[in-house]
Amino acid sequence: MRQSGLGASVLLAVLAAVQLIIGTTIVANHFTSTDSLPVWLAVVHIVMGLGIGAGVLLELRKHRSRPTLDRSRTKESTMD
Repeated sequence: MRQSGLGASVLLAVLAAVQLIIGTTIVANHFTSTDSLPVWLAVVHIVMGLGIGAGVLLELRKHRSRPTLDRSRTKESTMD
């Protein structure tokens, strides 16, 4: 049951990476081209990517600190 939470964290980490790539691409395009997207849009993407990434790290940290379920003990107790 824990794997679904981990999969969602991985998916959000990929989303955060995409947001950061979009933001840095907009910034790079701003300095190399005269016809570019506004810098505030790049700032929005970068801040959103950092926020999502921080949330993923907090969730993974919380996930690691939870005690694991000892499956061998639960199987023995249900066999009785």
